[in-house]
Amino acid sequence: MKSILAVAMLFIVLHPATAQPSKLEALAKNSRVIVTGRVVDIESRWDSKRKSIFTYITIDVTEVLKGRVDSKLLVIEQRGGRFEGRSVWTIGSPVFKIGEEVLLHLNPNAEGVLRTAYLGQGKISLSHSDETLLAHISPKQYIESLKAVLKNIEDSSPIDYKTRPEGFVAGQGEHLDEFNLSGARFFEPDEDRQVNFSVNSDRAPVPGGGIAQVNAAMAAWNAAGSRLKLNNAGSTRACGSVEDRISTVSFGDCLKEIDDPVDGLGTLSIVTLVIDDKQKRIFNGQTFERILEADIVYANGLDDLLGRSNNLEELMARNLGLAFGLNFSSTNEEEPDPLLRQSIMYFKPFFDGRGAKLNTDDLNAVNRLYPLFTRLSIPEIRLATPVLGVQYNQGLQAAGGFPEYTFAITSGTLPQGLELTRQGLITGTPQAVETQTFTVTVTDSALLTASRSFTLAVTTLPPLIFSVTPSRLCNNQTTKLTVNGTGFRGVNSVSVSSGSITSFRIIDNNTLEVNVKGPGRPGSTADLTVTNPGGSNTLRSSILYAGPFIQNATIGKVQVRNDKGNLVNKRGITVSGIGIGFDQTLIIAGKPATDLKINRFSNEDYVFYGTLSGLVPEKGDFDIELVEPKLNNCLSNTFRIKRKK
Repeated sequence: MKSILAVAMLFIVLHPATAQPSKLEALAKNSRVIVTGRVVDIESRWDSKRKSIFTYITIDVTEVLKGRVDSKLLVIEQRGGRFEGRSVWTIGSPVFKIGEEVLLHLNPNAEGVLRTAYLGQGKISLSHSDETLLAHISPKQYIESLKAVLKNIEDSSPIDYKTRPEGFVAGQGEHLDEFNLSGARFFEPDEDRQVNFSVNSDRAPVPGGGIAQVNAAMAAWNAAGSRLKLNNAGSTRACGSVEDRISTVSFGDCLKEIDDPVDGLGTLSIVTLVIDDKQKRIFNGQTFERILEADIVYANGLDDLLGRSNNLEELMARNLGLAFGLNFSSTNEEEPDPLLRQSIMYFKPFFDGRGAKLNTDDLNAVNRLYPLFTRLSIPEIRLATPVLGVQYNQGLQAAGGFPEYTFAITSGTLPQGLELTRQGLITGTPQAVETQTFTVTVTDSALLTASRSFTLAVTTLPPLIFSVTPSRLCNNQTTKLTVNGTGFRGVNSVSVSSGSITSFRIIDNNTLEVNVKGPGRPGSTADLTVTNPGGSNTLRSSILYAGPFIQNATIGKVQVRNDKGNLVNKRGITVSGIGIGFDQTLIIAGKPATDLKINRFSNEDYVFYGTLSGLVPEKGDFDIELVEPKLNNCLSNTFRIKRKK
């Protein structure tokens, strides 16, 4: 089916016993006002009373051929337009462009405001040839022929129309450069949902309220093999082209939207679409906006013609085709291609008893507009577990729809350090141990979407401890150590087998700072254990609690070796205990004895000797302590030396 803009469904209603006027004669006679002019403004507005969008086209009138226009600027009103992201369009409406020269056949609507007669048939572009209406003659020739016809038509109709809507002020609506329709279709079939139409049987021209004809027309399209499935959703009281999110079929033109047929000239029906401009999908290279609602209205006064079941069924099939987004196969009255000319979507009805019979062109058209495809999805997969500090790569897949695919996070977040590429690869290096839930949405080349939620819990490899510095700690103080290894970024626990951990701090993935408090006695060792979500690692006997502990001490003369190695008598203090060594300083009665020399008698006995005067009290007992400067000034216990009385 050719991609063409649908023109008005204007047909000569045939009465064999009556001579029919030409199209030009019928339009001239049945138009209340005929003017030429230039389009200078187009703007759309929402009418809350009539629940629809209307567009106002301002014409700078150059010539009035029929009727009376009391202003150089004429404002006409057409149903439809674009306003705040939504469109309303009656198929067959005239197309207007700013700056276009036009000839207009006009009639008043129910409010008395002028609109084009018989939809698009009432507008002729003088800027380019409109072959459908002009039958291959030039605009100049058409105007000359029209004026000749008008000379023989007596215009005695009353002036009960408005040349501008009451209270109209330009600039209060949404300005358009062009009043036109973009491609549109329903999106429900893409999600395996039916497209519902409700039927108002009031004033139906056939017995049964037109239900059988609606069902037959729907069945014809449903059997076409496409993804589209139409459904009769039951009866409704709604009628006419009203934006209420309910697609309806109604009879008798309850809102007087259609010019009544006169002298064989008439519009059989109209189809009005409500469209969401912001939702778009692409099929076969064409962008379509979403049809939210489609209303089909049949004209008043056509019971003789549409009272025949096959005629109504045929027209119903054509109207449903327009309602779900098809265009006419051809608008050429002399269409040479028999496939297009015999299509149910040919712009002129056949009324030859065929009913809702589709041909190959119709089947191809609906299958192009609603192609069969596997529904787009993101298959469920088990994501690999990300590991802290380790490069992560996990690909997501899409199935169905129309490649190419584009992936994006539409809610939630990925763990820190990870990102999702447009091609569906989760990549990066996790920066924290955390759990995140997020939603991925894939969009295909048709702008179809599918989503799936995932959860990623970042873990770590078990830590490894390489070294502890310093490994020799004061037995009764808190000491800060540095632990080197790997897998430390997610560490949640550090412990020792003896003593206690007062605090720890993660410097980086390879370094910890740990504050360890000793157990109170030197000479014992402790294991250090580091734990993260991936497991634990222990470095055995990595800590030695050291420092002096005095068990006994005396003061008196002792024999020590001098610098020559000879034994000499010296006055000194003999100390025995645990962890006593040459790197320590004796504190006597609170004063450091830094000048004393140290000699060892046995494994546990050390003698501090030298000048004791001024350090040791002359009388009475006194306290001593040992301090090891190289071990963070590790201080021993206090021991009292008792003198003999």
